[in-house]
Amino acid sequence: MLFRLSHTQKEEKKVEILKPKLDVVFKMIFGDERNAEIIIAFLAALLDIDKESIKSVKMANVEVPNDEYDQKFSRLDLLMEIENDGNIEIVNIEIQVLTEPNYQDRSLLYWSKNFSTQLRSGESYAKLKKTICINIINFNLFESSIYRSTFTLMEKTRHEILTDKIEIHFFELRKLKKFLREKEENYAYTPMEDWLNFVNIETESDLMTLENKTNDPTLEKAVVILKTL
Repeated sequence: MLFRLSHTQKEEKKVEILKPKLDVVFKMIFGDERNAEIIIAFLAALLDIDKESIKSVKMANVEVPNDEYDQKFSRLDLLMEIENDGNIEIVNIEIQVLTEPNYQDRSLLYWSKNFSTQLRSGESYAKLKKTICINIINFNLFESSIYRSTFTLMEKTRHEILTDKIEIHFFELRKLKKFLREKEENYAYTPMEDWLNFVNIETESDLMTLENKTNDPTLEKAVVILKTL
């Protein structure tokens, strides 16, 4: 027996696309230095800084390690150097799709490795670069309903910052989705929400919604790359 979908059923059917949060797809968009304009706009939005202050981007690892393929594209580690207002900074981007216990500790370990391996024997500590970890995760990690959390080292009672060379960010995609779903239809996304929403795209409908809402030409270029893939 042949069944036909009604127009309503067809409209409700969710057409899946390549998800930007999957390792290989993300790296093909944000791990390619030829897409420097896109990478800079993405980083500026997530770090909440002026994209004009990021002068250049240099990738430190551009290949997906072989052992990643056995993990069903569950995580990604993207390391780069950026020139921010004349200062060279280390930025590590982690994508984690599957829930992982003790993820905070793992993020701190990754930060410490990127920070502690900068100097050669005898070099001045003054040469240590600011090291930033950006964690984009597809599960809820903290009790707060806020989708963005930023951590640094701070004195417990005076709230005095020990150093500006540590910065660890967490972006929880499920909380972002809930946050945006509860907004009015005419709510204007911030650049941060625009780019995270792009990373969180799962269906053709999600992609169309983002295209209709964004006015960012750089984000539109990222959409074109995704469609090409």
